[in-house]
Amino acid sequence: HNSAAAPQTASFQKKKSVIRAKIAGAGKIKLTWKKIKGASKYSIYYKTSAKGKYKLLKAVRKTSYTVPKLKSSKKYYFKVKGSAVIGGRTVFTQFSKAVFKKAVGKPPTPKLSGSMKGNILILNWGKLKGISKIVIDRKVGNTRYKRFKTGNGKGIGYVKKLEDYNPSQKYSFRIR
Repeated sequence: HNSAAAPQTASFQKKKSVIRAKIAGAGKIKLTWKKIKGASKYSIYYKTSAKGKYKLLKAVRKTSYTVPKLKSSKKYYFKVKGSAVIGGRTVFTQFSKAVFKKAVGKPPTPKLSGSMKGNILILNWGKLKGISKIVIDRKVGNTRYKRFKTGNGKGIGYVKKLEDYNPSQKYSFRIR
């Protein structure tokens, strides 16, 4: 037992970080936390219910980690603690306060239908759940798709008079 390391150990054990969680895409949550002076590793713990028991997820050297392969609509709780080797022993800080985040799934692919009435374009895609932005692309003849319209994803369709409409051309649209 190294008594010279005891004050350093006690000081280190009182420290704790602050953890944050944000959605990083379908089935992913990115965790970030404040660096703890002296920590060489961080142990990330998780649980899937408020009353559940925390389990070690991963030990990392960085101050961020993206958790992959999470189930959609499931709530995840996370906390982190730092560790360092002091006097030949691995010493841990206190746990951060826990954060939770609900994982999101991949948004459904919208189905697009459309028609022309003269030079009036009518596009329909129905109600979009979990989508906050849409992009409609247009292709004329054998050209490439080009961005035609963007929207907030709240509508269920789009009607527009096409000034450049040519009935001898083939028009294709896609939504993403």
